[in-house]
Amino acid sequence: MSYVHDGSICGFTSSSYHAIDSDASVTVLVNLDSGDAGRIVDELSNVLIMP
Repeated sequence: MSYVHDGSICGFTSSSYHAIDSDASVTVLVNLDSGDAGRIVDELSNVLIMP
């Protein structure tokens, strides 16, 4: 099970992923309104779920 949160403030976009089983998290903050923080977190979260 995991929790995911996407958000933004003026000039930034962010995304976080928390893997409950491993108690590990990834958070990305992009200094660009049009950045794709969610995609970056998706790729980085693969490291958390690898055996």
